[in-house]
Amino acid sequence: MSEATDTLLKNAEAAIRATHYHQFPGTTATVCLIETVSGYTTIGKSDCASPEDFNAAIGREMARREAFDRLVEAEAYLMKTVRYLKGEHPLPADENGESHAD
Repeated sequence: MSEATDTLLKNAEAAIRATHYHQFPGTTATVCLIETVSGYTTIGKSDCASPEDFNAAIGREMARREAFDRLVEAEAYLMKTVRYLKGEHPLPADENGESHAD
């Protein structure tokens, strides 16, 4: 894992204020909501194809993983935007070699 990826994952984990789960009664559907210290939220979900195989702990784990992956995407956008605003990461050029800010 690269240093940038490691930093990204640590930043995302550190941003979490609370994690909430809901398993819908009579179903195998589980939802996870991750709330960050800034108030931003992400949602992940899981469902089991076979009710006989349903395991609530695994459902929570899978739903959290999906919610966390979405948080990491938001964190990556934020990190890249901050770097761009600081002038550390220019916009990529298009097929004509031109950069576009809009």
